[in-house]
Amino acid sequence: LINRFKQETNADHLVYSGGAALNIITNSRIESECGFKTIFIPPCTSDSGLSLGAAMWVDRVINGDGEKSHSPFIVGKDNSIKKIIFDDIDTTISLLLEGKVIGICNSKGEIGPRSLGNRSIISMMNSVKLRRRVSETIKQREWYRPLAPIICSEAANVVLPEAVSSNLSRYMLGSWKVSKDWQESFQGVIHSDGTVRAQVVPNTKDFSWIHELLLRLWNEYQIPGLINTSFNKQGQPILHYHKDAKDAALNLGLDAVVVEGVLDVIN
Repeated sequence: LINRFKQETNADHLVYSGGAALNIITNSRIESECGFKTIFIPPCTSDSGLSLGAAMWVDRVINGDGEKSHSPFIVGKDNSIKKIIFDDIDTTISLLLEGKVIGICNSKGEIGPRSLGNRSIISMMNSVKLRRRVSETIKQREWYRPLAPIICSEAANVVLPEAVSSNLSRYMLGSWKVSKDWQESFQGVIHSDGTVRAQVVPNTKDFSWIHELLLRLWNEYQIPGLINTSFNKQGQPILHYHKDAKDAALNLGLDAVVVEGVLDVIN
């Protein structure tokens, strides 16, 4: 259908939403087969995205059509945002290297259904054992459901270069082939066809803490990324408020939690 639309309109760019837009296989085929110069899928592809889009449109109508920068994160009414600190990143890395599983609750929360580094559970991605603990024990997901990696753009330039130039990698909405040289590093997140549903994190204000963590892992240890899944239990919404982060981490059985950059070791 979308390919026919492309042929009929000769459009260069595709903006596409709805529940089907979360299907990474479809998205990757559209990107590789339909010939669009760019594809953009918002992180809030469901009906919640329609309400946010309507609010943005009303704001534009009332306040003018000036260029505005929109973020994939949103602030709750009692979710006060403090200045994030970076002092505990090296200790966080030490825990990750020991095989610990850590919850992240920094700055504003994700507006869509997928964790983008601010409301995430992270761990090393080179371990099938850790993948099982995160996915099956902590998240209580079915054994066959895969997890996804989060990678800084600097590492992705080396290990997943095709993802760097794709808008789909911004919000974990596509899949890319991992070369044989790097498959061992991705063994906890790689799909049976050798692909991964990666999120490539840019060095921007929205992603500052998680990017710095990933960059240090890459520069100091040549570790290209981490398991990244949403900070919640199966059937529950993604954690939003900072005040709930430690209790959520305890209930999930995590080893530590980071709130606004401050590390709190639990187990």
